[in-house]
Amino acid sequence: MGGHRREAMRSSLATILAVILAAFPTCAQPQPLTDAQIRVAVSGKKIYFGNDGFNRYKPDGTFEFHTSDGRILKGTYSVSDGKICHQFTVSGRSRCDRIVKDGEKVLLVDGKGTKYPLVAN
Repeated sequence: MGGHRREAMRSSLATILAVILAAFPTCAQPQPLTDAQIRVAVSGKKIYFGNDGFNRYKPDGTFEFHTSDGRILKGTYSVSDGKICHQFTVSGRSRCDRIVKDGEKVLLVDGKGTKYPLVAN
């Protein structure tokens, strides 16, 4: 009788574990997007950088960074090798970031690994 009880308990624990793992599929890694997918994903969208402001991407390859203190910094962006690169007009500063898909979300991932969601205007 003890063997049946032990087997039933193992089966129940395996079922519980399977349900828990199915409910939390966060172990999946974000997937990189192709250059074409990135262009479609960012065109006409905004990326909010926490409390620092947001980028607005225009279909013509320009962007505006709206800072939290009300300034608007303009520049151009380009896409290659799975990254989006920003060139700021006035400062000449540039940076490149990855764009990935994580489940249903499309995210910009900066050089520090911080993730920022792309959102519709």
